[in-house]
Amino acid sequence: MKTLETEQAKQYTGLWESKIDGTRMTYNGHDMISDRDIVRNDRFPHVLSELEALDWEVRGEIAVPRGNVLDVNKKENWPKARFYIFDVFRDRKKDVHGAHPREIRQILERLLCLKDFKHLRLPKRFRTFDDGWKFVCKFNIEGLVLKNRHGEFKIKRLTEEKLEIVGHEAGKAKGAFLIKRGKVTAKVSATSVAFVQAYEKLLADGKVPYAEIEYGFVTEYGCPFQPRLRRLNTLDVLES
Repeated sequence: MKTLETEQAKQYTGLWESKIDGTRMTYNGHDMISDRDIVRNDRFPHVLSELEALDWEVRGEIAVPRGNVLDVNKKENWPKARFYIFDVFRDRKKDVHGAHPREIRQILERLLCLKDFKHLRLPKRFRTFDDGWKFVCKFNIEGLVLKNRHGEFKIKRLTEEKLEIVGHEAGKAKGAFLIKRGKVTAKVSATSVAFVQAYEKLLADGKVPYAEIEYGFVTEYGCPFQPRLRRLNTLDVLES
């Protein structure tokens, strides 16, 4: 799925839905299977029983309401999980692979009206990008998904921070920078040789290097989750 910046997204039209922050699963008519091809029926029996009643092959995201991917991986949260369906493939009679996103959405809306499902949901739908983005910011969710005839695009809400780099850890590829966030030391991938060289030059010049990063949320330990390095320089340069 391609990523769009928020300014780009305003120029697009299509089906706007909330982006669910969980783990993708496919229900094949018998089992709930993760993208790693692991059967997860035992974790979410309450969801499985409703999928069996639905009687369609579908794909979606297993998630804790208003939680994130780390929350759904905790055993104590498994009973709270819901399955947010975003695609449908076939039932015993009809194959809808490749149907237009709006048609898929209409099929799913009709299906979920057939019974009083407690654990099956659809991502929230929005009329425009602006409507969706207001919801994203108000409820602090991951972002939006746009579906149209060109494909699917994600628009993620990210937090930006400038943090001091307190070390570099060698490893595969370019290694990682150690960044200080309050009392916590976190890591961010060094990404390129150019960033490593810039870091080393700042140290050689007696300057304090800072990393400008962006991330989706902070873990319970205070670490940015899957941060991405945008720029590296001194703090005054990054803030100028």
